[in-house]
Amino acid sequence: MSGGSDVAQSAPAGTPVSAPSAPVAAARGPHASRSTSLVDLGAVSHGSTPRQPARPGGAWQTILSCLVPCAAILGGCATPSNAFVHSPLSRCEEVSGQTGRVRVATFNIRAGLSSDLETIAETLAALDADVIALQEVDVGVARTGRVDQARTLAERLGYDFVFAGAMKREGGDYGVALLSRLPIEAARRIPLVAGGAFEPRVAIDATVCAGSERLRVVAVHVDFLPWAAAANARTLAEALDSEPGEPTVVAGDLNMGPGEEAPSIFTRRGFVDVVGRFDEGPTFEGGQRLDYVLVDPSLASDAGPAMREESTASDHFPVIADLSLPGTNASR
Repeated sequence: MSGGSDVAQSAPAGTPVSAPSAPVAAARGPHASRSTSLVDLGAVSHGSTPRQPARPGGAWQTILSCLVPCAAILGGCATPSNAFVHSPLSRCEEVSGQTGRVRVATFNIRAGLSSDLETIAETLAALDADVIALQEVDVGVARTGRVDQARTLAERLGYDFVFAGAMKREGGDYGVALLSRLPIEAARRIPLVAGGAFEPRVAIDATVCAGSERLRVVAVHVDFLPWAAAANARTLAEALDSEPGEPTVVAGDLNMGPGEEAPSIFTRRGFVDVVGRFDEGPTFEGGQRLDYVLVDPSLASDAGPAMREESTASDHFPVIADLSLPGTNASR
């Protein structure tokens, strides 16, 4: 951001955006009220995203045989979105005080189509989470009244936010968001490339300030087609491997059950499925557990409790996990 103005960031894919090197005011409270403007809107209409059944066999194989050519067509016609917007950034060195346990949540909100945005906001507020990864977020999309859902939810909660568009949809952008009541120091958009995917996919890689300590939180939503989901997850894991650093949390909808390839790509790297450690129940109305909070080994030993929060606000349940960062006061 130049000159301290609140403008949308349209950086090249994968380019990190960090707080300026010049000293800035310490950020103890939220900045979401200092609004930003979304750019690069377009108009492409798509149907609702299908969901992966619990057991990919029998009729599901027949459905897949039909979806493969459809995915190739839609994947080729769907216009990727480069939209990337966030609240003003902070520098963790400028943030005073200590933050104890950090609560991270993830919630696929289905663009509020299962309820309404106010119900989504109330559900999020009840989680009392410090950082929330959101999937299926509409910004300026006709089907949801052209509301900027990322900004609206952030302002409703008093949080900072990041939004990354995955694709154009009905005159707006559709993608993932990250809401944080902790100051955000840096953020980048990571396109998740996968041949034959049903839709373009994207992740947000952000660094938040837990007191003067840093926590890397990644918000992600992978494709529902198994091979594309695995390719998306592999792209993300390799992007994170290329820039190792702070304690890392991957939170989002991986569209596969525990032990399947998308989550396994992370667990083979040492990430721990915190929610699965405490609550193995389904997170999707179809009966599957698709939503994860995965933490790297530096956070795993003292992670938890974690749980699903049953809700009718979406076709997914939100899930939360309490984490303790090395070097912070562990009391919440």
